[in-house]
Amino acid sequence: MLIHRFKNLTIRFAKEDYLVNGTARFEIEDFDEDGKEATFVTAHLLDALGRDGYVTSEECLGYLCEATVEHLNGDSTLCRSLGHKII
Repeated sequence: MLIHRFKNLTIRFAKEDYLVNGTARFEIEDFDEDGKEATFVTAHLLDALGRDGYVTSEECLGYLCEATVEHLNGDSTLCRSLGHKII
């Protein structure tokens, strides 16, 4: 698995915006017709900043990790560019 580092990524979870920093693990999938594309599997957040300050609850950070993986997988430009950079 490969690692992608992200800084100041804005994600939306439970109708609120959060600013997150951390790393995400991804795999490269090779589609015959469309080429290679990254698929994110897990995320590890170094910190998360919400409207009320830093998030410290482990439970909430777990939910934010899942939301971050969904957000990253939804960014087709990022997934395709990572897929083409990795040989």
